[in-house]
Amino acid sequence: GSYKNGKYDKNAVAGANLTTTLDATLQAYGEKLMQNKKGSIVAIEPSTGEILAIVTSPSYNPALLVGRVRTKNYLKLLKDTLKPLFNRAVMAKYPPGSTFKTINALIGLQEKVLYINTQYSCHGGYHAGGITVKCHHHPSPLDLTHAIQYSCNAYFCNVYRSIIDNPKYLSAEDGYKAWRDYITSFGLGNKLGSDLPNELSGNVPTCKYYDKYYGKNHWGSLTTISLAIGQGELGITPLQLANMTATIANRGFYYIPHIV
Repeated sequence: GSYKNGKYDKNAVAGANLTTTLDATLQAYGEKLMQNKKGSIVAIEPSTGEILAIVTSPSYNPALLVGRVRTKNYLKLLKDTLKPLFNRAVMAKYPPGSTFKTINALIGLQEKVLYINTQYSCHGGYHAGGITVKCHHHPSPLDLTHAIQYSCNAYFCNVYRSIIDNPKYLSAEDGYKAWRDYITSFGLGNKLGSDLPNELSGNVPTCKYYDKYYGKNHWGSLTTISLAIGQGELGITPLQLANMTATIANRGFYYIPHIV
């Protein structure tokens, strides 16, 4: 009700218009796709950095957090095992998987340890030092273009090792540091600085992490081979992954993703 019978009431003053970058149709479609699923969808316009759709699922009805029932409903949502308050788009860390192979390809090309016509064979996967990274059936050998087409694990294991073990670096650790610098330049492993709240940085492991886990000078390209195919210790947010793809679309740069 009105405070003191409206004694202190004032007329509302219109604020500035707020225009978001969201495409309502695309956002609605994304939310439809994610019904009864757990995960996230992010779509970015590469030429501007505008976020066209950002979906986190499961979500919640915002009306639950309005008015005097807000505290009660917030506690219910907080205890929900499906974590509807957890914004997976900017907070969840996922292994990027085979999407990450494009980044390793670009690094290999930049470092001149890989060329478009470089070929590697695949016999059911990559085999070295008692370690096997399995792969599906496809033609062999493959050049770079077809390795991306068929998403060949063995090919990109070879590419990753050629980057880390590049003779121009004094050690595998130096090669890994150079590799990691490339990865973080795509906005991975760091907050992108978007205008969305609660954005987290994800994880691209440092040399110190592997020193602690394996011991200094006791790890190298083979012990970290899972990074070749976007697995292992990598944790990338959906926002970062969409931004990584936008960077490729822009041929090497990105605008900070934003929603306003």
